[in-house]
Amino acid sequence: TDLWIGTFAAPLPSAIATYSFVDEAITPLSYSASSLASEFSYMSGVSPTAAGYGASPLTNQAVGTNRIEGFLAGQIVGPSTGDALALVDNRSGDIGYTLTTYETALKTGDSGSPLMVVDGGELSVAGIAWAAGSTTVNGLTQRDASIYSYTGSSAAVIQAYIDAHAVPEPSAAALSLGLLTLAFRRRRVSA
Repeated sequence: TDLWIGTFAAPLPSAIATYSFVDEAITPLSYSASSLASEFSYMSGVSPTAAGYGASPLTNQAVGTNRIEGFLAGQIVGPSTGDALALVDNRSGDIGYTLTTYETALKTGDSGSPLMVVDGGELSVAGIAWAAGSTTVNGLTQRDASIYSYTGSSAAVIQAYIDAHAVPEPSAAALSLGLLTLAFRRRRVSA
């Protein structure tokens, strides 16, 4: 599902932000009552040119917005099966859908990028880009669809891995190094 978990051998530089992940249990029946139903989100996608959607050439990737429009249980994409969040690249006039200011959709090459939502006032990862396709809107019009592996469906595995492979925060590593240096200097001075 394009979700890969690994560890770093050393702490990340403090300039690189870390984020929590959404771990709410959701099923197709409970999705509409969940905190993610129609939730405003940030995602990466190909940025349209000044001429608008469908214009050519496309510019580089950019962060755009969208709303989470559905939960899909047990989706099969290639050799992988998993639960997913679905988003549609809405256009002005699409009845029953919420158009965001910087509406975007996944394109080839976006796999592995995060779907971010604001959870408790902080950005959190809700999904990992998994697949792009199309869907019918209002029974007539084709729109780009973005499918994200849902982090909440893998929350126990993700948290267990984090707990088992904790990497010290840069501030803790710096403090330990400072204390070690101080102890070494003290030992040299008193000898």
